[in-house]
Amino acid sequence: MTEAAKVAPTPPLAIGALVDERYRVIGEIGGGGMGYVFEVEHVSLERRFALKVLRVGHWDNELVRRFEREARALAKVSSPRVAQVTDFGVAEGIGPYYVMELVPGQSLEQRLTSGPLNLDELVDLGAELCEAVHDVHRHGLVHRDLKPGNIGLSPGPIRVR
Repeated sequence: MTEAAKVAPTPPLAIGALVDERYRVIGEIGGGGMGYVFEVEHVSLERRFALKVLRVGHWDNELVRRFEREARALAKVSSPRVAQVTDFGVAEGIGPYYVMELVPGQSLEQRLTSGPLNLDELVDLGAELCEAVHDVHRHGLVHRDLKPGNIGLSPGPIRVR
């Protein structure tokens, strides 16, 4: 790849699209100011993951390096409260992407659409969120986009991810 900007199509990726010949797009999970997240299935492993791509029309080597640094930093966080990053790549026509563990359940944003949290639930989720942020900070990272849509609520003993 040269230093010249590469053109990437505007996601969302089509359902059924193949990313880097190994991840088939199942559907869109969400999108924010910086990127899109898709549910994908690894073709050979038949296992589902979340795949994040940038929301940009053009990308270059510096953007790829920054995105790869983000993926590597997240991959070093070992915590049951943080989705694990498992892969990174640059796909032709799409740009840089990384793959992470698919967290079952719903986001805090989705949960809040059904009504406010009661006090016990608020305290429990707040404490777990503090633990998750602590796990990230312990690895020298700062989450720059902490919002209800980026907080996963899973069934089980560790709800906040």
